[in-house]
Amino acid sequence: MDENTIAADRFNVGYDETYKAWLKDNIQGISFPVPNIYHSVEDKESKALIELREVRKEAQEMHNEFLRNQEEDKYALESVSQELESLRSDLGELNSWIKDKKSRMCLKIGKRKGVGATDTC
Repeated sequence: MDENTIAADRFNVGYDETYKAWLKDNIQGISFPVPNIYHSVEDKESKALIELREVRKEAQEMHNEFLRNQEEDKYALESVSQELESLRSDLGELNSWIKDKKSRMCLKIGKRKGVGATDTC
């Protein structure tokens, strides 16, 4: 077989080493080696929709957590407000009790000295 001819039946075992060398030289002249990297065919729209769904799910979870925290904060604020109101009420009662004690003491002191309570207190 001549160096520049191709056999009629390419599946025939009649190819010799010169043909294989010729074919290899021609292929090397027009192509280059490519690294063996896995390349998948991707549907960009489907991939974007999947990512969008994941982002929406994450955003929904974050929003639900925010609402839960807001409810907890609301109850905590109500509890603190009630406690503060209770303390104010107790402080008012304490002030009344102190004023009452003070006026009683002034009366007792005034009676002992024989002077009116307004003079001593």
